[in-house]
Amino acid sequence: MVKIKLVFWYGIIYVLSFGSYVAIKIIPFKSLITRVTNTEKIIASDLSLTKRQQQRLLRVQEILERVSEKVPWRVLCFEQALVALWIARVLKLNMNIYFGIKHEEGNLLAHAWTEAGNQIFTGEQGREEFLPVYIRGYKRETPTFDNEPKKRS
Repeated sequence: MVKIKLVFWYGIIYVLSFGSYVAIKIIPFKSLITRVTNTEKIIASDLSLTKRQQQRLLRVQEILERVSEKVPWRVLCFEQALVALWIARVLKLNMNIYFGIKHEEGNLLAHAWTEAGNQIFTGEQGREEFLPVYIRGYKRETPTFDNEPKKRS
């Protein structure tokens, strides 16, 4: 059963990484970000994770790193961050995506990273050097229950 789950996650992440690569190429930035997120920055208390959620995220993070090294298309920080947001939807987790910039030798460099709970999910390496300039979040939908039955017209 464990092998089936592992193969499932590899397949999902493989497809999502390709989808992220293509989406970045064809969808304008602002449209893409508003499609994969649904709110402004989420406060830290809303990002808390259970132990099980942390373990799942760590497992998915390892798989994402392995897949990104093996595929023939580009899977850098922005693509990985998009995959992370889609995974957050699947696992019903709250997650923030950060976009940062820094100046280096006359060039302006950009970096993207995601955060869920108190852990960085993607883009951890080197993120301290970047100044966050734009933050969006994906907040899981909480079910609403109506006490009154719907009226028929």
